Formats: sequence, C-alpha cells, structure tokens
Amino acid sequence: MKKFTFTIIISLFFSTISVAQTGETELYQKLEKTEARLKTVYEKLEKNLTGTNKQALMKSQNDWLKFRDSNCNFKSQKESEEGVIANKFYIECKIQTTEIRIKELTDLWVNEV
Repeated sequence: MKKFTFTIIISLFFSTISVAQTGETELYQKLEKTEARLKTVYEKLEKNLTGTNKQALMKSQNDWLKFRDSNCNFKSQKESEEGVIANKFYIECKIQTTEIRIKELTDLWVNEV
C-alpha cells in the first residue's frame, strides 16, 4: 500500500512539473480570462434583448460553443496526434475562436444600445 501511495504522489508531482514546463498553465489561464470576457459581453447583450431575440441569442451561443469545441478538437487532432502539442493547439484555438466571438457579440451589443 505504501508503494502504491508513493507511486501516485510521484506521478502527480511529475505531471504537475510537466504541465508547468509545457506552458499549458498559462494557456489555461488565458483561456479562463477570455471566457470570462465572453461571458461579460454575452450578458450585456442578453440584457438588452427580449422575447424571440433573446431566445435566438441563447440558442446561437449554445450552438457556437458546441461548434467551437468540435472545430478546435478537429484542428488540434489534424495538427498533432494527441499529447501536449495537440492540447496546446486545442487551447490556443479556443482562445482565438473565443476572441472572434467576443468581437461579434460586442458589435451586436453596440448596435443594440
């Protein structure tokens, strides 16, 4: 049992080091910030809409999130078969695609106000 626990602790330690060394931590932080900005812009736009326009926005956003994730998954697998590189491509794609969506929603929000 002690050997098993030790193995798990060592594995966790080295996996933490490897994530830090690959730069994935910074990418995840950037993605979190980008998604927070998206949420803010989306909520501002949503507050200005009513009825069918609000429902259409909600459906559009849900569809867009599915598309973003699926498309970025495809792009990252195309570039590199799994592993750290594929994950970095996936996160970077999500950041870039989310930035584009922020601009789209910002433009809509500005025109609604």
